[in-house]
Amino acid sequence: TPQNQERLRRRSLEPEPVFGQLKHNHGYTRFRHFGKSKVKMDLGFELMALNILKLHRNMKKSA
Repeated sequence: TPQNQERLRRRSLEPEPVFGQLKHNHGYTRFRHFGKSKVKMDLGFELMALNILKLHRNMKKSA
């Protein structure tokens, strides 16, 4: 139905799948440091690593 299609389209923009992938595929369940700035840095490194893996996978497909 059109209502379900709209809901599915909106779902792809939500951040939950990224965190689920970090937890399930990469075993990232806890922050390694304490303090807001250190947690921000820690999560930033994890997200950068995830983006690099995605980029590598896409480059490998197109080659």
